[in-house]
Amino acid sequence: MNNYPCVSVILPSYNHAEYVEQAILSVISQSYPNVELIVIDDGSNDGSVELIFKLQQIHKFKFIAQENKGVYETISLALDMSTGKYISPFSSDDIYCRDKLHTLVAMLEQCPEAAVAYGRIALINSRGEQTKEISEPYQSGNIFQSLLRGDFFINGLAALVRKDIYVSARNNASYVDDLPIWLSIAENYQFLYCNKVLALYRRHENHLSGNLVKMLESEAAILGHYSERSGYGSAIKRWNLKWFYSCAASDKKRAIKYLFSSLNIENLCTVKFYWGLIRLAIFWKN
Repeated sequence: MNNYPCVSVILPSYNHAEYVEQAILSVISQSYPNVELIVIDDGSNDGSVELIFKLQQIHKFKFIAQENKGVYETISLALDMSTGKYISPFSSDDIYCRDKLHTLVAMLEQCPEAAVAYGRIALINSRGEQTKEISEPYQSGNIFQSLLRGDFFINGLAALVRKDIYVSARNNASYVDDLPIWLSIAENYQFLYCNKVLALYRRHENHLSGNLVKMLESEAAILGHYSERSGYGSAIKRWNLKWFYSCAASDKKRAIKYLFSSLNIENLCTVKFYWGLIRLAIFWKN
């Protein structure tokens, strides 16, 4: 195993009895040979604990069942238990592609100046059927300004991070979201991009990221930490355009607020701006 540094997969579980076995087995079946799987159930009441325990007896991964403490505390405990050189974030309703860890470890081992290696995700529904591959203008190298502008979004499910850097960035961020962690790391380190689907992200009714208003407010708070940075002014205009488009079909008051905050020449030349106006007009009419 000396040639294969340990990867700690952090898997917080909460009420995903229908999906958690498939998630765990996708880690167990990785082509990479040195994986430390840490599963912490955060107070599930749907039979998840019993199911995970049975799997743990067979596959001998680390498992703790605790009273509900929230995602942030759960991940903190898992990080304290981890011994790997690299951290691979996960979720109890998603799936790793078989070569995810092997692919990303090789990239980081060959480029010690980089802190994160990441790939693309594909979306699956509640039945595990693939519905869409996500492709954005991802980049390697120094990507802080691109992340600040929201040019693309890195899903942690398809990422691998050096542990010491991940822990430091997460402590500074004090948010659960991926965005503040990536921004914190990107200020000082390079990222590596692999143009390959490495994980499957499940969308279903019980998904924790479904609250649009909460998500937008969280993004605004995260970006506010960089208000003194060069490029922030144009970056926040881009985000206001995104928020306008997101709210245009469901929240007239917020959409108008973001519309006026997004006005500049660059945004007026985008297709998204005019599609947002169309969505707002249809919503207004109805």
